[in-house]
Amino acid sequence: VAMTLATLDLPARVEAVAFFEPLFLTTPNSERETELVIQPANETGDHQVEVFSRDAAQLGQWRRHASLTVRDTAPLFSPLSVDIVHLQTQLDPIAADALNQLYGRLSLTYGSMLAAVKRAWVGNGIALSEIRVPEALASQIAHEPIHPVLLDACTRLTADLFEVDHEPGVFWAPWQIDGVTLMRSAPRRFYAYVDQATRINEPL
Repeated sequence: VAMTLATLDLPARVEAVAFFEPLFLTTPNSERETELVIQPANETGDHQVEVFSRDAAQLGQWRRHASLTVRDTAPLFSPLSVDIVHLQTQLDPIAADALNQLYGRLSLTYGSMLAAVKRAWVGNGIALSEIRVPEALASQIAHEPIHPVLLDACTRLTADLFEVDHEPGVFWAPWQIDGVTLMRSAPRRFYAYVDQATRINEPL
């Protein structure tokens, strides 16, 4: 999604985002070639986009990881008004260290380049997270509208994440997203807000 948005003028919208297979680096020195395929516009002016990768050393079969649709028309967007201060007083706070421990129990380890979620507040099916550009990443952020690390951080925290005691080791992650609208480039610090997070096998 971030790669596609980087090719567009803002505001921009992508729809029908589907994730088919994670892109794994199996060893510390693994390298994979990636390919972003943008199809010619269809009769409505929209473009189909697919993301592929293959082992850089063996140059084997390309594997498809995701697909989405780029809307050619200007997005219609109704701003969402969220009282951050009020939410922080109504939800249970979780510090960064506690988040890291929780992720660790799910076998998720985020290094300094990926440590974008700084604090969180959860409760009653709502999750709020404070996202900041990690210091280790700051020098690598150029002019892309949103860096993949920041976009990943927006989807990393859901209310479901804190309801896994009955299913240890389970992490809920989106496999399909109806749409993403980006009105302007992401700032260095912002909040991600999830209300009534959906369950597995249900599209976000």
